[in-house]
Amino acid sequence: MCNKYMKNVSKIFISFLVGIFISLNVGVYAARVAPSFFNQDSTSIVTQDVDWNYAIGTTTATTKFNVVGTSTMSNIIPYSDSTYTLGLTGTRWKTAYIDALHTETVTVDGTSAGDMNMSNNLILNIGTSTTDFTASGGLNLAGSLAVTGTSAFTGNASFGTIATGTWNGTAIATQYGGTGSNWASVATGSIPYFSGTGALSTLADATSSWVLMAQGSGVVPAWSLIASSSIVSDTLDWDKFSDAMTIDATTTIALSNTLNIDSGTLFIDGANDQIGIGTSTVSGDLQVIDNASSTIYLGDATHSGCIVMGDSDSGGVTYVTALDGTLSATTTKPAVCK
Repeated sequence: MCNKYMKNVSKIFISFLVGIFISLNVGVYAARVAPSFFNQDSTSIVTQDVDWNYAIGTTTATTKFNVVGTSTMSNIIPYSDSTYTLGLTGTRWKTAYIDALHTETVTVDGTSAGDMNMSNNLILNIGTSTTDFTASGGLNLAGSLAVTGTSAFTGNASFGTIATGTWNGTAIATQYGGTGSNWASVATGSIPYFSGTGALSTLADATSSWVLMAQGSGVVPAWSLIASSSIVSDTLDWDKFSDAMTIDATTTIALSNTLNIDSGTLFIDGANDQIGIGTSTVSGDLQVIDNASSTIYLGDATHSGCIVMGDSDSGGVTYVTALDGTLSATTTKPAVCK
């Protein structure tokens, strides 16, 4: 009798547990299938569909948590580090007011959003003593860029056309188009020259009429007067001189060879002390030859002429004058002879 009673109790307990299990599953199923709402002024906190999405300020929840309207909160901390995204490519934040931004990488995507604009006298501080700013693309500045402290542009930086400004950096090396040194105190009139391979220097100005003369291959040029020893033989071309030559002092012309002017018009044989007029083949001390007839004029109708010849015995001189077609020779010096 007791056993039969216990069997009935067991059946009743098992039926009770099965009923509870079925009730719980039905409730869970109903909760996951049928959304539940808590509405406040037609804008609700909603649990919708089987994914348990929540929404505030709207009756449509499309993600885990939708908020329509202005939200005030303290900290927003991601579930794990460097895993999740704030905004998407097609769903961007319009305006962000951030007091301090600490991040490893900042990407400004201008595909459709435009530029990163800074206004109201804001300052963008990039880099510290141990960090750098690297622009892998272009950096366009509408205003000025102030680089202070020990900051420097390194690598192959390209600046395009620099329209204004004053260079206050170190001297630009010659291989980059500079002088390699500070020329602020170089005197007026100085001339730049290469004092060594790739090294520019300056040569101070010199005395008036001096010229800059080469000193040979690999030797620094120098100022100098043009001396006879500096003129290379057979290098002066008279057609490069002025049409007029003024000799303003007693001048001695040493002629050890011949001087031939206009192909025999005047010929001077410096070696034999002979002069030819109309010929470069001279017989005697002076010879005059003309292609038609040789004519010598001593004076003219208003100026008398006189020929002085040494006597053949070397004992004196004879003066020869002319008067109305008659030649006169005398050892006494006439008044017309100087």
